[in-house]
Amino acid sequence: MARIMVVEDDPIIRQTVDYALRRAGFETLASGDGGEALALAEAEHPDLVLLDLMLETSQLRTMVGDVPVRLRLKEFQLLVALAREPGRLMTRQRLAQEVWGYDHLPSSRTIDVHIRRVRQAVEEISAFTYIRTVHGVGYRFDPQPKESA
Repeated sequence: MARIMVVEDDPIIRQTVDYALRRAGFETLASGDGGEALALAEAEHPDLVLLDLMLETSQLRTMVGDVPVRLRLKEFQLLVALAREPGRLMTRQRLAQEVWGYDHLPSSRTIDVHIRRVRQAVEEISAFTYIRTVHGVGYRFDPQPKESA
């Protein structure tokens, strides 16, 4: 019998989906928190995970070492888009498409401001820099140890 994990922060939706799956004969696991769901998935190895992609980021967790970091949704999506292809140059246009769903943002400053916020949240407490700027073009996820002062 397949085991299906439901990850949904809305308790009514989570309980409804969980109930429907159990009635259909599936074994279920359920979680309303991204961090908890990750631990549960690692421990239980479900066959399928139904994941609410819009989980509140204050719950979906970004960790630097063992320190939790709070990122806004677009900041988190931007970090994921960059980290998904380490070392590869991501143009502002491509980031606008992947993160905002736009062919072109009204201002590239939107991306620059979000990158600055990600850097402040993640790099200030890390021994690494993660995001490299390619001036006039875009960004690259390229983790490097910080230089000693």
